[in-house]
Amino acid sequence: ELSRRTSTKFNGGTSQTYINFTIDTPNEHFPKIAKILSDMLTTDELSEREWIRERKVILQEANMVMAKDDLEPYSFLIENNKTYLKNIDMVGDEKSLKDITTKDLLDYRDKYFITENMVVSVVSKLPFEEVKNIVEREFINKIPSKPENKIEVKKRRYRLPNQQIVRKMSSEVFNITFMFRALKNDEKNEIYSEFEDWYFNGFAGKMFKKLRLRNALVYDTGFENLQLPDLTLKYFTITTSPRNVNKSLDCMSEILRDAIVNGISEEEFESFKEAIKSNRARKTSIKVHSSEDLYYKYVHGKKVFVKNFYEKVNKLTR
Repeated sequence: ELSRRTSTKFNGGTSQTYINFTIDTPNEHFPKIAKILSDMLTTDELSEREWIRERKVILQEANMVMAKDDLEPYSFLIENNKTYLKNIDMVGDEKSLKDITTKDLLDYRDKYFITENMVVSVVSKLPFEEVKNIVEREFINKIPSKPENKIEVKKRRYRLPNQQIVRKMSSEVFNITFMFRALKNDEKNEIYSEFEDWYFNGFAGKMFKKLRLRNALVYDTGFENLQLPDLTLKYFTITTSPRNVNKSLDCMSEILRDAIVNGISEEEFESFKEAIKSNRARKTSIKVHSSEDLYYKYVHGKKVFVKNFYEKVNKLTR
C-alpha cells in the first residue's frame, strides 16, 4: 500500500555471493521508505504461514527457469573451463526448501546481515548530510557489526566460448543475439556506449528502422552494453518469429557491416551531437547512473563515475 501511495518501486535480487534490495522513490519519501526497508531487514517476527506460501512461489520460479526457452546472452559464458547455460543456478529443491524453518532464516540473517557485509548506495539530490543521517539511523545503527563474519566477494573471471549453442524452441518466438567483446577501459566504454545507444536504439535507431519499420520482421530489438566482472559486452538482440529468422539475420548483418566498413556520415554525426545537446538541456537520458549501478560497480571494483561525462561525450570526433 505504501508503495502504491508513494510511487515507490521495490525490487531485489540474489547471486551466489550477495543479495541486494533496490528502492526507487521520490526524495520526499526516502526517510519513510528507508525505515520500512530497515524494519524488513531487522524484524524478529517471521510468519510460518507466509514462509510456507513463499516456498511455493520460489518453486514456481524454479520451474520457470528450467522451462525458459530463450537463454540470456551472458548464459553463454564459461568460467574455470566449465560451461554455464543458465544465468540462474539451481541451488535447492522442494525437499531442501521444506527443511528450512523461519528460525533458520533468522539465524542466517543474524550471522551474515552485518554492517561489514553491507553496501548502501544512494543517488539523490537530497543534501549529503541528510542522506548520511538517514542511512546511519536506519541501517548502520540497527544492523550489528561482526567483523569475524565478513565475506569477501571474489572476482569472477569470464571468457567467451567460440561456439554456437543451439536449442530447440517450443514457441513462436525466436531470439537472436549478436555479441561482441567491449573495451576494457571502463571510461572509454561508457562514453562510446552513449553514441552506440543513439546509433542503434530507439525509434530513429538503425535497428528499429531497418528491422521493424522498413521490413516488418520484428516486434522488438535493441542494443545493450552489459558489464560483468572482468568482462564488458556489447550485444544486439532481435525478437522475431521462426519464419523471419533468416531475413532478420541478413538485415542485422547489413547494419553491422555498414557500421564497421563505412562508419557514420557527417550528417549522422551532427544529428548525434544535436541529440546530446538536447538531452543535456532536458537533463534526461544523459543521466546514466542509478543507485543499482553504483552498487554493482562498487561490489565489483569498477570505476564508479565518469567525471565530466557530458563534456567528454561532446568532445568525441567522427
